[in-house]
Amino acid sequence: MTYLKISQSILSQYYTDINNNLKLILKHKLLQYKSEESSKITNIVYGVVRKERIIDFLITRLSKIKINKIETDTMLLLRIGLFLIYYSDSIPDYAIINEIVRLSKHSSKSFINAILRNSIRQKDILSDDIKNSKYSIKYSISQELIDNIKLLSNDIVPFLDYLNKEPIFHLLENKTNMKLNNQDILKPLNLISPLNTYELLKPDKLIKSHLKNSSLYIQNTGSQLISIITSIFARKNVLDYCAAPGTKSITIKNSSKNLNVIANDISFKRINLFNKNANPNIQLTTSDILKPAFKDVFDFILIDAPCSSAGTLRKNPDLKTKINQSIIDKNANIQKNILESILNKFSSKYILYSVCSFIKSETEDIIENAIKETKKSKTIDLTDILDKYNFKYKKSKYGYYLLPDHKINNDLFYISLLSNFK
Repeated sequence: MTYLKISQSILSQYYTDINNNLKLILKHKLLQYKSEESSKITNIVYGVVRKERIIDFLITRLSKIKINKIETDTMLLLRIGLFLIYYSDSIPDYAIINEIVRLSKHSSKSFINAILRNSIRQKDILSDDIKNSKYSIKYSISQELIDNIKLLSNDIVPFLDYLNKEPIFHLLENKTNMKLNNQDILKPLNLISPLNTYELLKPDKLIKSHLKNSSLYIQNTGSQLISIITSIFARKNVLDYCAAPGTKSITIKNSSKNLNVIANDISFKRINLFNKNANPNIQLTTSDILKPAFKDVFDFILIDAPCSSAGTLRKNPDLKTKINQSIIDKNANIQKNILESILNKFSSKYILYSVCSFIKSETEDIIENAIKETKKSKTIDLTDILDKYNFKYKKSKYGYYLLPDHKINNDLFYISLLSNFK
């Protein structure tokens, strides 16, 4: 079970710095491993992070030594072992214990062995303890996120269950840049109508090879909706301001080939990611909207603003405990400056603000503040469009929150379409 040792190594690197990006660490580390082995490693690493607070809760129940006194390597092995014992049926419990103990240092073998064996003996009792624990422990999620979920739903358990599951991916055809026959790839996949996207549990190597050749690309259904709204209201010139990695721009162009689409990002490094799925008819630029390098020629501007990404917790479980008020406030300040700058410097008829977040400070508060400060905009009703594409949503005063939907498996977005009457 070499994948256990690799998983330990990846988790060790991740936990050395709270600011480390788990997705990037995994991507780099897994390049040398076969698909089946990579899948096992990914499941363990994401599983441990997704269940981190629950697992640590179990350790506090089982260990006389306080968590902050347990050595880092020992702690990681306990987390992996307990995750596999409680949340995986792929390996017998005795095999898990034997392998975890084998990987441990001589000085910690007896301690780890005792903890894991006691966890099996007390499994029923401990499982009840988990059920009766606070939401922040049961779902390994920060209180700030829980508080914002409560603003959207009186019953937060289905919401938390949804965000706690593994992600579903969605595959689209880049019809303006076809290089391969995709039918063999797409035929066995579930087609989601009327979005015309294909549901994908995990991108395997065959899918990834097609992605590199630009005939297929991955875009979540929530993100697709933003592109669709843009293509419906835009008439000629579209600025996709925070465009990287570019999937929204591609879908906009696929939906309405007559549109002139400029895909911009403040980061030269990020806009270069666009080339992997590049559409030759989309112009790529790098600029800061606070100091715009564009002429005022756009009838539609899309701002998919930088945010906490709280709505993407299924595929970014490391964010569940990272998102705090400091991060939220920092993002809100950036979002406020971007939106106000665009409203003041451009006369575009429509401005679509979106974030993959359900946090009020990053959503409703931003739009409310912009409208009050600039006194130049009103919001447009999008109910018919959301209904047409079968999204579940909550309509707020200034926009819409996309809610959990197991049929569409969308990330949780907030969208607000502004009509700018400067």
